[in-house]
Order: sequence, then C-alpha cells, then structure tokens
Amino acid sequence: MGRLPALASRRPAGLLACDFIETITLTGQRQYILAVIEHTTRRVRVLGTTAHPSAAWVIQAIKNLVMDLEDAGCRARYLIRDRDAKFPALMDETCPAQASRPCSPVSGCHV
Repeated sequence: MGRLPALASRRPAGLLACDFIETITLTGQRQYILAVIEHTTRRVRVLGTTAHPSAAWVIQAIKNLVMDLEDAGCRARYLIRDRDAKFPALMDETCPAQASRPCSPVSGCHV
C-alpha cells in the first residue's frame, strides 16, 4: 500500500493520452468517441462523438480541450497519441506550445 503514493508521484504533470473509442449504437450505427485521459488525476474527458471523424472535427475538439485546460489552470505538456489516420497532421500545428507527436507510451514525447 505504501508504494501507491510513490507511483503516483512519478507521473509527470500535464501528461495526456488521447484515442478514439469505436462503438456501435443500438440502431447499428458506428460512432467514434474521442477521449482524453489526464494521467496525473486519472480524469477522462470525452471530447465528443461522431459517425465520421473529419480533420476539422478533431482539430476543433482539440482546440476546445486546450481552452478547457487553460480555464482550469492546467497546462498540457505531453500528449500521447497513436498514428491513426483519424488524427490529422494538422493536430501538430493546432497549438504550437502544446502540439502532439505520435509516440509510444514507452518512448514518450515532449510537447
């Protein structure tokens, strides 16, 4: 039990991970849920859901996330994401100070 606080303190502040969750509704429609987890607080933020995640939709969702984090006094320093085609290349340019880089959880990436 004593190890848990020590493990929690090793998580860097401002570490976020995002991914799409694919689900099928009761009517059979496929939906993509864009979710982000804040590793320090383990808080999951659902940024939105859509049947067709376009580049513009993803960029707007990320911009909204950055504004929400700023309003809450948080700063995203790292964003882990995969190389899924649903993540547009524009994501790196959305917020230069908080841009994302595709990387594995092991390698980590600085934003």
